Amino acid sequence: MLAYRIIKELAQYWHALDVTVAEGLKELDALCVTEIVLANGTRYHRLPQPRSLSQQLLEAARVKLPPVLPSKGVQVVTKKKLTSRRKAA
Repeated sequence: MLAYRIIKELAQYWHALDVTVAEGLKELDALCVTEIVLANGTRYHRLPQPRSLSQQLLEAARVKLPPVLPSKGVQVVTKKKLTSRRKAA
């Protein structure tokens, strides 16, 4: 139910941009952060300036991204190796 409400809300925000929710999310999927490491070992993440369409989508949805984020030092792995879960044939 919550996901449906979010999709409906985004569709209303992005209607004037002539972008579907799927297309808008695909565009925003390209946003990524860059980790900056200073000489003293301090780490932080910097958000690049979004592309034109991404910026329009964020503004239409009333989302403001901070220019920098603190680094927690956590490594995120997005893919799991499934070979250990598979049964031998």
